[in-house]
Amino acid sequence: MIARFSHFEGIRHFQPSEFKRPECLRKEMIVKLDRLREACGFALIVTSSFRDADHNRAVGGVDGSAHCLSPDGFYSGIDLSIANLGAAGLFRVVRNALMLGFNRIGVYGDHVHLDVEDRLPQQVLWVGKD
Repeated sequence: MIARFSHFEGIRHFQPSEFKRPECLRKEMIVKLDRLREACGFALIVTSSFRDADHNRAVGGVDGSAHCLSPDGFYSGIDLSIANLGAAGLFRVVRNALMLGFNRIGVYGDHVHLDVEDRLPQQVLWVGKD
């Protein structure tokens, strides 16, 4: 199944089935995400990846969300569950994400948002409410 999605070649910790529309996920995102999993040393569970416009509105997503397709037909945002990580696990995810070059990180009560969307403001960290 991975061969069907060429940008998943060499990816060790994730399968295309973990993402909605894996063929439209930016290669840079899946590579950084795989490296993040390696650096953290524990499983990372994707809770949200691609969203169409209706779904994005329904969950309170912003216009131009990194979860939605950009003009080039790719999306670059994912959410990871932090429900069972505890404070130390959350710290490891955020610290390693920063070290790996993620420049857009949102921390919420039950997930961390990561994206590599260069159309949006860079070097930002935000805390949101669920």
